[in-house]
Amino acid sequence: MYNDTFMYAQPENTPIYRRLKWFIYTLITLTISVGLYYGINWLFEWEYAYAVFLLLLIPLYQLILGIFLSYKYTRYTLNQSTLEMSSGAYFMERKVVPIDLMQSVRIEQGCIMKRFNLAVVTVYTRGDTVVLPYMTTDEAERIATSIIATIKEMHYGRN
Repeated sequence: MYNDTFMYAQPENTPIYRRLKWFIYTLITLTISVGLYYGINWLFEWEYAYAVFLLLLIPLYQLILGIFLSYKYTRYTLNQSTLEMSSGAYFMERKVVPIDLMQSVRIEQGCIMKRFNLAVVTVYTRGDTVVLPYMTTDEAERIATSIIATIKEMHYGRN
């Protein structure tokens, strides 16, 4: 159980789920952007209202790249005393969470995620949370069980 490396391998349904999620976010962002564009243009009759519309598209661009790249560069490892996770599309973020600080482990699934048999494992500590990326439901159960067993063994000396 020690030094279990859970190298992230995307389930085959993950890209479909991410594209659906991206489509929903894009639709919301474009609706807000177009509404603001016409609202500013109608209220102020400003000839440069298109500039506001273009500035509002920058978060959309970052959202598109973030969704597609962030999970590609995610790795996590569970060893005897820590859970280590590194991720990031633009900036690398590395979290090291000691096992003795972990308080609970939760498997999260939304209604769309259930349809694609995907889950996310969230590990809660005293002051932080670590979210392990999309994986199959069976893999999430295996990882959560492994983390709970490691916590029990460290705190109570047994499985």
